[in-house]
Amino acid sequence: MKTAIGEPLKVYGPSRSLSSVIGLCAALFAGVGIFVLLLPTLLAGSATRFDGDPSLLFGVGAGFTALGLLGVAGVWYFYRTKPRVHLHQEGLVVVAGGHTTQCRFDQLQDLYLFYYLGGFAFRASAATPWTFVRATTSQSAELQREVVARQVAQRGALLYEQLLAGQAVRFAYLPMAAGYLKSLAATSSLDYPEQEMVLTRDSLTVEGRAYPLADIADIKGNSWTETLQIRHVDGSVILTTHFSSVLSLDLLYALLGTLQTGAEYAA
Repeated sequence: MKTAIGEPLKVYGPSRSLSSVIGLCAALFAGVGIFVLLLPTLLAGSATRFDGDPSLLFGVGAGFTALGLLGVAGVWYFYRTKPRVHLHQEGLVVVAGGHTTQCRFDQLQDLYLFYYLGGFAFRASAATPWTFVRATTSQSAELQREVVARQVAQRGALLYEQLLAGQAVRFAYLPMAAGYLKSLAATSSLDYPEQEMVLTRDSLTVEGRAYPLADIADIKGNSWTETLQIRHVDGSVILTTHFSSVLSLDLLYALLGTLQTGAEYAA
């Protein structure tokens, strides 16, 4: 059924592999616990006897059973609280904890990609809260690729027309330290001070200085140092920051490249 965000394509829920591992461990602990609790009954009337304190068996059995039940509760909580992401042709809907967030790709202003731990966060504007989609979502890498590609295609086409009409487009970026911190712990917070780059059809302004697009050599990332550099044609570095600090980086890269070559935007 077609909606305001196009035809539905796929639903991404909590990762089944992770919940299966948790469930298997829970069942194993519960099984061992129940076996130990029943051991005195199973040994009754047999030649094998347990000469230790019966309370020891009860304590061990109860402990393992409790761990198993906690694991079952963990799987239930995992499925209940983790978001379900409904991917549509022109947007996505995230349902989590009774709250629903919907965003069209052509209105998706900021997209943050967690570098090592996977997952992403997005918002329609700086005035709206972030929505987080974790790597614990099933097929999270595929979902992330879809979101990035559709933002680049759909929002990119809209922004490209605005740029050709003489408007400026702003891209926010976070402090370098914030990027490194998020590589270690993908917490549900992106409450950091932001700076911005301003892209026009003729220039890119970084840290208050405008550079003609012809002077921008490239945008290069280094996975070993987790750094991203915007470099000048004379070999100097215009900006160095963390690889994930620039919001909607793929969109910036696509727009910058298209403006520099003068080609039609590949929507």
